[in-house]
Amino acid sequence: MSGHHQEFQRGPLGTIAEAAESPVRILLAASPERNGEAWEARLTRLGFPEVLVATSGQETLNRAQAFEPELAVVDLRLPGRPDGLATAAELLRRHAAPVVFLGDGVDEITLDHARALEPYGWVFRPENDHELKLGLETALARLAAERRLGLLERQWAVTLQSIGDGVIAADLEGRVTFMNAMAEHMTGFGEADALGRPLTEVFRIINEFTREPAENPALKALREGRIVGLANHTVLIHREGFEIYIDDCAAPIRDETRKPVGVVLVFHDVTERRRRERELRWLNRLHATLGQINQLVVRVQEPESLLHEACEACVKHGQFPLAWVAWLDPADRTLKPRARAGKAADVVNTLAVRLPEQGIGSAGDPLVAAFVSGKPFVASEFPENPWLDASLRVGFRTVGAFPLRFGGEVAGLLVVHAREFEFFRMKEIRLLSEAAEDLSFALDHIVMEKRRREVEEALKSSEARFRQIYEQLPVPYHSLDAEGRLLDVNPAWLELFGYGREEVVGRSVADFMAPSSAERFGKLFPEFRRTGVAKGWEVEFRRKDGGTVPVLVRGVFVHDRDGQPTHTHCVLHDLTDLRLLERQQKETEMILRQQQKLEAIGTLASGVAHEINNPITGVMNYAEIINDQLPEDSPLREFVYEIIRETQRVATIVRNLLSFARRDQSSFEPTNIRDVVEGTLSLIRTIIKKDRIKLEVDVADDLPLVRCRGQQIQQVLMNLMTNARDALNEKYPEYHDDKIMRVAVRRIEREGRPWVRITVEDHGPGIPPDKQERIFEPFYTTKGRTKGTGIGLSLSMGIINEHKGLMYLESEPGQWTRFHIELEALGEEVPPEQINTDPDV
Repeated sequence: MSGHHQEFQRGPLGTIAEAAESPVRILLAASPERNGEAWEARLTRLGFPEVLVATSGQETLNRAQAFEPELAVVDLRLPGRPDGLATAAELLRRHAAPVVFLGDGVDEITLDHARALEPYGWVFRPENDHELKLGLETALARLAAERRLGLLERQWAVTLQSIGDGVIAADLEGRVTFMNAMAEHMTGFGEADALGRPLTEVFRIINEFTREPAENPALKALREGRIVGLANHTVLIHREGFEIYIDDCAAPIRDETRKPVGVVLVFHDVTERRRRERELRWLNRLHATLGQINQLVVRVQEPESLLHEACEACVKHGQFPLAWVAWLDPADRTLKPRARAGKAADVVNTLAVRLPEQGIGSAGDPLVAAFVSGKPFVASEFPENPWLDASLRVGFRTVGAFPLRFGGEVAGLLVVHAREFEFFRMKEIRLLSEAAEDLSFALDHIVMEKRRREVEEALKSSEARFRQIYEQLPVPYHSLDAEGRLLDVNPAWLELFGYGREEVVGRSVADFMAPSSAERFGKLFPEFRRTGVAKGWEVEFRRKDGGTVPVLVRGVFVHDRDGQPTHTHCVLHDLTDLRLLERQQKETEMILRQQQKLEAIGTLASGVAHEINNPITGVMNYAEIINDQLPEDSPLREFVYEIIRETQRVATIVRNLLSFARRDQSSFEPTNIRDVVEGTLSLIRTIIKKDRIKLEVDVADDLPLVRCRGQQIQQVLMNLMTNARDALNEKYPEYHDDKIMRVAVRRIEREGRPWVRITVEDHGPGIPPDKQERIFEPFYTTKGRTKGTGIGLSLSMGIINEHKGLMYLESEPGQWTRFHIELEALGEEVPPEQINTDPDV
C-alpha cells in the first residue's frame, strides 16, 4: 500500500459519529482496572458522546437490553463469567452489535478465538487516543456503509471490489450517481455523501507542478462525446487534504440508442510508481551527498569543521531534515553530539546515550546497536525511548546510524533522520556507509597530520632563548616555521594588528595579509628559505578590525646542523605614516597640476576669445552698415538680421567660455540662478546635441535671488552636466529615446526660509549603492583612469560647502541618477544695483 494510503488509514477520519443524524450508541465493556468513568469522559472528548460503560460480562448483557448498542467495545481481559469473548459472542447473537476488541496484553490463542468472531476493529493500544479513535471510527464507517448498501448495491460492490481502480459515474449534469469502494478510499468521500454532488467537488485534481486545477476528464468526455485520458502529472486531492498520484480515463455512458446518459470515470493509484521515481531522486541526492563529503575530505583539515560540514552536506544535498555526529565520551562511556545540522537540532542538543557494559542493552537504541556492532543500524519502529520519541514528535519517522572509526576502532556515529517511514533500504544504507567510511579516513588523516606538526613544533628548541626578546622589543616581531606558520609574536605585533596570541599562533602568516600580499609572500618565501635572508619586503597586513597596515619586513632564516631551515626571526616596520605623507604629497601635486591646467585653460580661453571677438565684431559692424544702406523693403534685410543674431550668439558663447575659464576671485553677490544655468547650457548645448542627447530644461519663474559666486556655481553645473553626458554615452553610444538629460530649478522651503534647488538628472546606468558612499571622495572615479581624475565632484562639494549649501545624489542602478544642489536664497528685497548682472554669468 502506498504512503498516501497509510496516511489515510492512520490519519484523522473526521467525525463520523458527529456526521450521523444522531450520536452512535457505544457500549463499552471494560475491565474495572481501566477506570470506566475516565473512559466515558475520554470517549466523549474524542467525539462519541453517547457511551454506556459496564465492568463485567453479565452487567454488559443486562444493560444492553435497554441500551440497544450500535457498537460494542469489548475488553478481551474482561474478568469473570462470561469473559470478554463470550460477552462479545452473546452481543452479536442477541443484538447484532458489531464488536471492536481491546486486544492489549492478550495471548495469541485468545486473539485467534477473537478473530473467529469477525470483529469490526481492533485497538491494541487503547491508551493512545489516536489509535482508539481510529479503531472506533473505522468500525463505525464500516457499520454505516453496510447500513446504506442494499442488496443490489452489494452485488455491484462485489463486482467492483475485484477492480483495483476507482470508478465514479455521473449524470449529464456532472453530478455523482455511483462510486465504488476504491473511489471512496482514494477521494475520501463515502458514496452516500458523494451522491448528487458535482463531480468536480468529489474528484478534485491538480497539476503536480503548477498546483493549478486540472481539467476534469469526465466533463471533457461528456462535452466531446469520446474517451478522454488524463493529463500527465495529475494529483488527486483526498478529502482530508493529502495527495494521491493517479492515471485515469473517462468515457460517455450511452443508452441503447447511443444517446449519452452519463459518464464513467476510471482511475487508479500510481503513487507506488511515483514513489519509485522519488527513490531514484533520493539516490541521486545521496550520490551528491557522497560526492560533497569526498570533496570535504580533501579540502577540510580540521576535525570539527569536517564533521559539521559533513552534517551540512547531508541536510543540503541529501535533503535530510536532521543530521548529526554522535561521539564517544570515554570518561562515562556515553555518546554525545559533536556536530549537527538541520531542523529541530534541539532534539539531540543535550543527548547522552550511555553504552551498556556488554551487548546492546534492553532498550534497543539504534545508536547503541550501531556502535556496539560496528555495523549500520536503521529503525522506524521506536521502542520506548525519550530521545527517539522526541524525534518522532517533530515528524522524523526513521533514523539511521552509521559507524565512524578512529584508529581502527568505532569512536562515533553519523546519524541521519528521515521523515519517510522505513526510508533506508540497502542502496541508501550502502551509500551512507561509504560516506561514514570516507569521514573515518579523513579523521585519521587529520589527526596524524596534526601529530606530525606537533612533533615538529616540539623540536624548535630555540623558542625559549628568544622569548625575552620577543616580549621586550618595541617593534613588531614574529617567528615563522619552515612552512610560513607563526610560531610566536611579540606584544608590539599583537598591538599593531589587534589580535590575541591564541588567534594567530599556528596559522600561516599569509592568512593575515591582504590577498595581493599573500600571493607575493607565497612567491618570496621559498627564496627566503633558500637564501636565509629577507632584505626588505613591503607587504600589507590585515588588522582584526578589517583595516590594513603597510609594513616593511626584514628577517633571517635559522638552519639546523644539517643545513635544513627551521624557523625565522623577522622585524616589521610600520609604514602607515610614510604612506600617509606620500599620499598627501601626491594629492597636493595632483591638485596643483589641476589648478595649473585650469589656469592654462583660462589663459588659452582669453587668447581665443580675443582672436574670435575681433573678426566677430567686424562681421557685426559690416552687417549693421549693410543694413543701414538697404531700402526698408529690401528682401536682403532678413539675411542681415540673421547674420547679426548669429554673431551675437557667438559673442555670448565666447564671453561665457572666458568667464568659465578665468579664475574667480569675486565676492558673494545676489545672483539670478536662471542666468547661471543658461550661461552653462550655452557652453555645453552644442556638444549635447552632437551626442544626440535629448535636453529638457525646466526653470521656474518665481526663483528668488541667491547670494553666491556665480562663476563657481557655473563650474559645479558644468561638472555635473559633463558627468551626465558621459553616463548617457556609456549606456547609449548611439541615439535612444531614453537618452535624456534633464535640468530643473525650483524654489523650496527649509525651516521657513526660501531655498533654490538645482537638479541635474540623467537616464544613464546609475551608481551602485556601494559606490554612492565614496562618490564625493577626492580621486575616486567610476570612469576609469583615462576618462576622469576623480576630483571634479570633490571640488564641487567643496564649493557648495563654501556656499553653506547642500549637495547630494539619488540613483536607481540601471535607471537614472539625480544630483541636487540646494542654496539658501535671499528673503529680503534686494536693491537692483546689488544684483549681479554680469553678462558673462
